Amino acid sequence: AVVSTQSGHYGREIVKLIRCGTVEDFVDPNCAEAAVVKVGELLSQLEDEENRAMATQRQLQTAVSEKNSLEISYNQSHAELLKVQGLFNSTQEDLKEVKIELGATRGKLTETTTDLEDTQSELEDTQFELRNVTESICPLHKGNLTKWDIFYSPTYYNKTFTRHLYQRLRTTWDSVSSEI
Repeated sequence: AVVSTQSGHYGREIVKLIRCGTVEDFVDPNCAEAAVVKVGELLSQLEDEENRAMATQRQLQTAVSEKNSLEISYNQSHAELLKVQGLFNSTQEDLKEVKIELGATRGKLTETTTDLEDTQSELEDTQFELRNVTESICPLHKGNLTKWDIFYSPTYYNKTFTRHLYQRLRTTWDSVSSEI
């Protein structure tokens, strides 16, 4: 047999050799026992490796299942986020409209406040003028009445002149004239 030391492989010639006999003829009995122990160890290691591979496969299946569950949860969360974002945008638009309405209402309120202040000022001026009117200006003093002044009393002022009102007026005038 020729062994090639340059390539580190047995040469092709070893394969071509004629073999005869059984495996037992070539096995050293001391070596056989060590080989059986080694094969047992290798089988044990192989079983351990298979158990670890199965455990790893179960872990991988669990991880894939968790990944799928997380992916579904993510998709649901993403859809919910998009819905909430839509609601947020809608609320923002509503808020802009309300702010515009608020500005218009503030403008109207300012106008109304100005009108109220002007009216209040006019009322105060009118009240002041009314307080300054003296009784000497008013012709309704006793003995100084005319028959037309009675129309300025609350009973007749701004009323429709009817027969009934005429009768009351006549009665009132007669009673006033008898007092004078």
